[in-house]
Amino acid sequence: MKLSGAPLLLALLGLSLPALADSSNGISIKAGTLGAGIEYYHGLTDNVNVRLGVNAFNVNGEIEKASLKYDADLELRSASLIFDYHPFDSSGFRLSAGAFYNGNKAKLEALAIDGEYKFNGKTYKVEDVGSAKGEITFQKFAPYVGLGWAFAPNSTSSWSFNVELGAFYHNTPETQLDVTCGKSLSTSQCNALLDNVVAEQKEFERDIQEYKWYPVFTLGAHYRF
Repeated sequence: MKLSGAPLLLALLGLSLPALADSSNGISIKAGTLGAGIEYYHGLTDNVNVRLGVNAFNVNGEIEKASLKYDADLELRSASLIFDYHPFDSSGFRLSAGAFYNGNKAKLEALAIDGEYKFNGKTYKVEDVGSAKGEITFQKFAPYVGLGWAFAPNSTSSWSFNVELGAFYHNTPETQLDVTCGKSLSTSQCNALLDNVVAEQKEFERDIQEYKWYPVFTLGAHYRF
């Protein structure tokens, strides 16, 4: 069988040139400190891919900061754009960088202990306080760095487990405490309470100001097609 002209040239190019890109796509299902998530994967070159993901979860618990204990509802909501670089063709090890849209926040409700609240070290009875709620929010744009393990660039398998360890930077969390006065307080007593709430909020902010990085650890399964 003879090859001539354009067919021969294409055959020679196919034999002599390496693949310029990994055109594979895939889907990952994962869970971890971001909650439950799903990612779409697309190969850009043999050693570089891009991932688009979304994550969500709700967690309830108690936290104690400054003078108060809070019932906290943590809402994990995030979306990611991450690029991976695989330095070794035969290894699944990867280095990652990208960014998150960070919609994480915590809704707080102050808890009365033995029928009393404490704001800025001052004690108030339950009837002195109409409501005591708050919220912690974070910077929306959050740069990300990490490393992990997934498909090796030269792998032909359709399935793989993946693991990732990293962190994104969401800067200093912002805190808002909203307290209303109970009907038992006079105007002057109410103003004093609100002043103590402002001081309590500042103390709360000082307690959490070092939490500028959010740890990312996930485990998942990946299907490539």
